[in-house]
Amino acid sequence: MYRVTTRLGGSPFGLPSELDNIINSSWVGGWKDNVIRRCVILQSYTMLGYYPLEHAVWAGTIAPKLFPLDVATLSRLSCVFWVLWIVIDIYATHRRWQELKRMETKLKMNGSLTANNKVRDSSCMLPGDCLSYP
Repeated sequence: MYRVTTRLGGSPFGLPSELDNIINSSWVGGWKDNVIRRCVILQSYTMLGYYPLEHAVWAGTIAPKLFPLDVATLSRLSCVFWVLWIVIDIYATHRRWQELKRMETKLKMNGSLTANNKVRDSSCMLPGDCLSYP
């Protein structure tokens, strides 16, 4: 959610958080699938292209005499990075669903997953968020 609000709010603080993710894998979460982990990092790399371009477009639009930039070209290029982020996110979401299905199947086979406890806690969004299973 932080990424979406930062992007939509036009915050200048997007780059530091993306760099933190690249260096420390801070947004990878508890996913076991390495492809998901790589997708999250790759998304940060796309944002390293997106944020500076968006700021340049903003500056070139607000003060065109001070920043004589080809705003239309820079805007299109920033959209390319944004679309790359979306495509990667769609693929990563698909992989997350696959991992969750595998976890659910494993819990069913162990007898740990029943109709009574399947959706017990809505705060358990990622693997590892909820450590206690009945």
